[in-house]
Amino acid sequence: MRRGPAAQDVGPVITWRPVGRAELLEVSGADPYVTFAVGAQAHAVVGEHGWAVLHPWRPTGHWGGGAFVHPGAPADAESAALSALLARAPDTVLEWFSTAPGRALQAPAGLSLGGSGRWDFLTTDTAPSIRDEAARTAADSSEVHLVELDDARDAAEIEDFGREHNADFEGFPGWGFAELWLGLRDSAGALRGVGGMHLLATDVPHLSGIVVDRRHRGRGLHGPLVPDPDASAGLRAQRDAGAGGTSASTRSAATRTSPTVNSTVSPRREARTWVASSAYSGCCATTHAPASLLEGMGPP
Repeated sequence: MRRGPAAQDVGPVITWRPVGRAELLEVSGADPYVTFAVGAQAHAVVGEHGWAVLHPWRPTGHWGGGAFVHPGAPADAESAALSALLARAPDTVLEWFSTAPGRALQAPAGLSLGGSGRWDFLTTDTAPSIRDEAARTAADSSEVHLVELDDARDAAEIEDFGREHNADFEGFPGWGFAELWLGLRDSAGALRGVGGMHLLATDVPHLSGIVVDRRHRGRGLHGPLVPDPDASAGLRAQRDAGAGGTSASTRSAATRTSPTVNSTVSPRREARTWVASSAYSGCCATTHAPASLLEGMGPP
């Protein structure tokens, strides 16, 4: 009798089913990443191993997302989730897709991995008290004064300063992402710190690129560079009104470029006012090469 070919171990069949944002919120436990960064345009899937989503990061697009699975999930769970998402949104120009540290990702047909990095999504429902103390400290100092910078005119200076004092600086000055740039200048006019405020696609203000001169850290100079959510909303409302529009947002999001937590997406408690994400290690990705897929990388 002839022996047939050995049976192939194809592994468990992974099933992901599409859901709307409301069910995604429920399945994710109202994860702050979903709450604040994922809007109505998103494509989402859930399954026994976790959940995954594709969504625009900015009002202008820059689509990305991630798959977040339970411990013990099959090695290809995230890859299967991404394939399921792209099957529902085949025309999406995907720029980045995040997985948890140590989890593999295979690029679907037509995409390639363009690099990897790490970023964290942090939240709090209490505005940091250190901001007020730091603001008073800086205000009492004759060494620095707070100024508003221009995203286009001051782009090179902001970028050079950010890179000099943090190699992973990701404020993207000059890209048109910033609603507001703040800076601290010394008596000679040199920058001592910068911080920007962007918008997520969900219209949540998102702080980005907050960096202080490494020679002057530990003095609370970062405080004035963190806009107050209500003040930021007021500024946006004034600008929108001047352009014939209105704005009622009172939430804020923040990006810091100093590493704090090791997970790709690290939810804290559900936030009412503040959201913070930390992106670093080449996090963001390639608006210049939108066909590439970025494994484990954060949004631009």
